Amino acid sequence: MILQQKKYGLIDLILIPIQCAPVAATIGFIMSLIKNGAPILQVLVTAKFIDLAISVVQGQTDIATVLPYLLAVVILVGVDWIFSPWQLAGLPMVWIQTKIAEKFRSAITEKKAKLQYSSVENSETWDLVERISDKPEEKLKDAFEIFISLITIIIKVVGLIFILASQVWWAAVILFITTIPIFLMSVKSGKAQYQSVRDTSKLKRNYKYLSEILTGREAVNERAVFEYGTKLNETWHEHYETARKIQLKTRLKWYIRETSGGLITSLFTIIVTIVLLKPTVDGLLTIGMFMSLTNSFRSLAFIASWQLNFSIRKLVGSIEMMNDLTVFCALQQSEDATVKPSPAPLTFDSIVFDNVRFSYPGANSEILKGIHFTIESGKHYAFVGANGAGKTTITKLITGLYNGYSGNILVNGKRLTDYSEAEIKSLSAVVYQDFARYQITIKDNIALGNVNALNNDDLIHSAITTVGLEQAIYNLPHNINSYLGKLNQDGVDLSGGQWQRLAMARAIVNPAPLLILDEPTAALDPVSESKIYEEFEKLSANRTTIFISHRLGSTKLADKIFVIDDGTIAEEGTHDELIARNQIYATMYESQRGWYQ
Repeated sequence: MILQQKKYGLIDLILIPIQCAPVAATIGFIMSLIKNGAPILQVLVTAKFIDLAISVVQGQTDIATVLPYLLAVVILVGVDWIFSPWQLAGLPMVWIQTKIAEKFRSAITEKKAKLQYSSVENSETWDLVERISDKPEEKLKDAFEIFISLITIIIKVVGLIFILASQVWWAAVILFITTIPIFLMSVKSGKAQYQSVRDTSKLKRNYKYLSEILTGREAVNERAVFEYGTKLNETWHEHYETARKIQLKTRLKWYIRETSGGLITSLFTIIVTIVLLKPTVDGLLTIGMFMSLTNSFRSLAFIASWQLNFSIRKLVGSIEMMNDLTVFCALQQSEDATVKPSPAPLTFDSIVFDNVRFSYPGANSEILKGIHFTIESGKHYAFVGANGAGKTTITKLITGLYNGYSGNILVNGKRLTDYSEAEIKSLSAVVYQDFARYQITIKDNIALGNVNALNNDDLIHSAITTVGLEQAIYNLPHNINSYLGKLNQDGVDLSGGQWQRLAMARAIVNPAPLLILDEPTAALDPVSESKIYEEFEKLSANRTTIFISHRLGSTKLADKIFVIDDGTIAEEGTHDELIARNQIYATMYESQRGWYQ
């Protein structure tokens, strides 16, 4: 199991890639060990080669003595080149990234699909989800590569320090001491830089969305008509620059500190090189060892100041990402969220809200305040009221999107929460105000409404006829297989009314006994909205329907109207009964009468 509800940390940067690609991870680790172990041998071999080469020039030894060491130097240099990341050693990392994308990303996608609806609606939580979902395979591959690189760098550093200590012990000690503050700075820098990523998450989400508006095909017509490109480009630039400056400020702050540490180490390298001249002149140190040591010491200083610093900083940033992953995995989910609706719909005689109270997560006040009402099978209902009164919240509870309420919602006398997720999904079909416009084929657009009958073309054709889209669809070159939207090159677009009818067709193919229209026509004028509701009422004659609206043109179609006011049922009855009472509904209807005349 790739994702678990646990505390993620440093060890998981190794375990996750190993779980996804065990063979490639092992090969990559061995290659890294070989690459970083070679320089340790190279110091000793190079020193011996130089000394022997000098002896050959001085006529003190035969050239054949030098050849094995020359061959060894060539082999070690070749190993360093062959096992570099851009050569052979890069292949396992490519495979690791591919397998992480296949397994880990799919696990993240599954987790996202199972998140409770409250997490999806929470912007801060969604920023977290966006960070976790942003190229996780690349980040984990890089983290794994940096981790094994750090281990092998430490081995390399320790080996070189031992060689240095065997010749100049005090220089090795001082070098080791100077790496400690560099290490601490790298840890703090990594945390600070990842925090800047967290701080800019919302800004990045905003400017990515604006970029899609400015460059995507979906908005090309309005871009041309309204010429809003300049204005939105300014907003995009503002968000982008704000995010860039936040991250740049953090990077510059820590770069200056890290550079200072690097300069100190470089200065120390020069001093040690000068100090080593005397024992070399005195014959206590061979020329070959002097050249090899000074060259290795420069390499060591670079590793300690920059390479080690970079690896630690990136690794700490990756650990911070693991902290985000811990929070992500702890988000509440519904294990049955991805199950299909029951093939046999959950039929009902009644749905009862009994003293239901509900407040959204994080809210200080209740949106539903002890609400009571009954829905009877086969009848048509209208829920009306001002925006924010709680109408849509009722549908979210019926459909099971939220369940943290008090009181009872009873279906046939049984609590809704006692039904399985599949049964709850089969209870209702909804057309929302912000219904989706899927950029897929017309057939798939409709078929998504009934995942248990995705390939039932007869059902799809029947729904097209029912909603009156025959002429619009059957005149297209590819019929129901035509792609919609601008995503595909040959994609076609529909008018606003046609998209609404398509959304209704999606609900119609669903066999659920309860159909809900949650203000899907709010963007239309009142008369057009009223006509749409009249058509939908005819289409759903044999089912129970709920119309949600703050406009009252459709209410005459309802067998009963519920007036929602401040989270309670303020009035209920037929249109004529409520008009006769001359209270909230009558006042609302009178204020809207002119819209329908």
